[in-house]
Amino acid sequence: MLSLSSPDLLASINEHFLSTLRSKVRVIQALNARKALQYLADTNLKSVYVADEGILESKNSEVFSSLIGWVNAGGIAVTGSLFPTLASPLKLDRFFKKWGLPWKMGDYHRTTFLLNRSNRQLSSHSANLMTSYSMKAVHLKGVKAEDVLYAPTEDSRVESHVFGPSKVNLSHVPVAYTRIGDGFLGYIGDVNAEEESTPVILTMLRL
Repeated sequence: MLSLSSPDLLASINEHFLSTLRSKVRVIQALNARKALQYLADTNLKSVYVADEGILESKNSEVFSSLIGWVNAGGIAVTGSLFPTLASPLKLDRFFKKWGLPWKMGDYHRTTFLLNRSNRQLSSHSANLMTSYSMKAVHLKGVKAEDVLYAPTEDSRVESHVFGPSKVNLSHVPVAYTRIGDGFLGYIGDVNAEEESTPVILTMLRL
């Protein structure tokens, strides 16, 4: 787990996910670049969860480059938790461009999303995921249909106590998962650490 910026905040709002994760696998948490580079060189490393926006800082550029190389060589990385919450639109867009992806920051709102069981990378791993659930998320645009894991439907409406139930942009999605070289990269834009998001993250991490 890469927590290069806000580890205390991460622990305070992601208790359900972190406790479930630690019940399934040994978790090592990198709080600085030196440790991150050390862990990325560990041949026993199974997957990496990028839990905050620290990897976007210039001082952690070597970690970012190493992560890209590790994933291309067959690793699995997923971004979530504080990453979409605290990353600026410009930095988020640059992050995905470094991976060779056209993904960019999209809308930000809550609605109910439907599972795409035909995601080409996770179709055989998604049996235990919720068919649909509501979350407030930082969406992505520019995601190919086969890389979408959850998406809004024609019936989806903005769920808000402030704004009316307006239609949502169907091309903006909260969860995506794609192949990068011999490995995989996932994204979940959930900003409120919904309990239903825990199995989604674990599935993308192949845990």
